[in-house]
Amino acid sequence: QADLNVTRAAVYRRDNAEFVLAATLDRGVVPASFEERLDAEAGLVGMAVRLQRRISVLDPEVEPIPPADRGGAVLCGPIWEGKRIEAIVVIHDLPLLELSPSGLSRVDPLLGWASEVRSRLARLTEQSDPDYFDRRIGVYRFSYLLETPHREIGRAQRHGLPLRVLRV
Repeated sequence: QADLNVTRAAVYRRDNAEFVLAATLDRGVVPASFEERLDAEAGLVGMAVRLQRRISVLDPEVEPIPPADRGGAVLCGPIWEGKRIEAIVVIHDLPLLELSPSGLSRVDPLLGWASEVRSRLARLTEQSDPDYFDRRIGVYRFSYLLETPHREIGRAQRHGLPLRVLRV
């Protein structure tokens, strides 16, 4: 939102052949509802999945798709986990001046960063003790939170780094 002044966007997570609404941003004067599920094979979302890259209404491949079938999106792009698209960012509204090739190209590093974070979390989850993270509810387990301060304080002392600890 801060970089492109996006006023309306959503993130959808993959659920088999569909994408399920996971997070939204709506800074419009009159907020509108988002679709709960998106078809991974239709519209701009389907094209982004098929081409495996960011797609916008400015791309020539989008011209054959009637505006009514685009789902109101002006841009969408994949978030990867390894070699699989696990989520998709759909931007519905942004200022006209940002709807330019240079403006839209700024989305690519953000999608790359989100993909790297998602892949890193998946690797950590696979390599770690199953008690490290509870994927069902999306939080760290209490045992992990208890051992982390001891480990990090030890690292800071070993390397002579300043460290502040805030306990909430």
